[in-house]
Amino acid sequence: RGEINTLLEAFPLAKVDAAGVLPLITGVNPLYRDAIATFNRETAARVFGGERESLTWEDWQVVRARFAGYAKWQTDKRGEVVEQLGIERIQECLATGARERLLELVADDQAIAREIEAIEEVERLVRYHRDLFQLLNNFVAFPDFYDLNRKAIFQAGTLYMDGRSFHLSVLVDDIKRHAAIADQGGIYLLYCEVRNLHTNEKKLIASAVTAGNPNRLAIGKNGVFYDRKGRDWDATVVYILSHPISLREAIWAPFRRLGQMVTSQFEKISASREKALQSSVEKGVTSVDSNIGKGPGALSPSVEKGAETRGGNGMGGMLAGGGVAIAALSSSFAFISSTLSSVDRIYFLYTAVVFLLFILVPSLVAGILKLRKRDISLVLEACGWAINGPMRLNFVLSHFLTGEVLLPVGAHRIEIRGLERRAAGVRWWIWGLFASAVALGVVWWRIGY
Repeated sequence: RGEINTLLEAFPLAKVDAAGVLPLITGVNPLYRDAIATFNRETAARVFGGERESLTWEDWQVVRARFAGYAKWQTDKRGEVVEQLGIERIQECLATGARERLLELVADDQAIAREIEAIEEVERLVRYHRDLFQLLNNFVAFPDFYDLNRKAIFQAGTLYMDGRSFHLSVLVDDIKRHAAIADQGGIYLLYCEVRNLHTNEKKLIASAVTAGNPNRLAIGKNGVFYDRKGRDWDATVVYILSHPISLREAIWAPFRRLGQMVTSQFEKISASREKALQSSVEKGVTSVDSNIGKGPGALSPSVEKGAETRGGNGMGGMLAGGGVAIAALSSSFAFISSTLSSVDRIYFLYTAVVFLLFILVPSLVAGILKLRKRDISLVLEACGWAINGPMRLNFVLSHFLTGEVLLPVGAHRIEIRGLERRAAGVRWWIWGLFASAVALGVVWWRIGY
């Protein structure tokens, strides 16, 4: 509708006539129909003694002449500012001498105008002295950011989540646009939507995770955000920009991926066996239900023969399938054991060490290179700051920007005795099994060697 009105504004008031006649009823521009109808009813009817169907150029000159005096009065009129007060209020002000008092106050202000200007200049100078130096520092060298006891002006607050505090939090307008630039900085970022419960105001922040591990950080994770004024906001993770966080995480990453692969394979095998077992049980229940009430030998020979030959539709088939799987696993373990037993113990250790180094060294080198390339300036560039050089994230600063939330002074945790004893028992069992495995390995080593 807005685009149509824009087009109609460029069109004439009514259909163009060669004789210069303006129609007032038919052929009128729809955008000006109401205005022309009001003109015909309020103006043309009073000038010509009745409403007109059209208006000629001569008629228009008559209308202009009739209102020429009013137009001149509007042009020469003064005091439009006080006109809104109404004639009664204006007369009251004139009668009480308010005009003279106002003029006296204006004269007093003009007398001390230079003094007032000097006070404003002093106030401006004081504000420059208080804020300008800090502003320039935060635009150039960022001393407040690298000082562990202060915060830079771009730090919006602190995010508390997963037992940690994330001090490098910046305001974000568009997550996708910010992430496209910040991704080059190599810093793990949590994009959160924060909401103030008192004002229902919502904002978007990006918090840098510079230490620890991301195991419990996921989309939908909840936390609390405190801004620079100490106000609390409910925070929810809506997007994650994943990058290496620490060297320990980079070292354990290959083993974690290997564990995930093994777990996924076991889940696939378990799911397939569970599906086959469920299908077998369903077929067995259906067969029993269809033959209820029939005497012995009710099953047809073909069904009995099929059940005997297939074997997978009954309990025997399941046991056979399980036996095949156990046999396959046993043969695999036997092959691995026989292969390892044929290898000399010294070469076996060398092989194990080389294998571990082959996995750990590349991960360690790649982790060090990625952690050294972490750049905070790109996180700020994505927020609109113009940073000239890189801002590297060192070890001390990374552990300061992400810290563990400690208990207040004098506070302590209350532990349940029963659960504590159970946990201690489980730990003792684990250590006992580990010691037994080590002892068996040593015995096997000595006997085999």
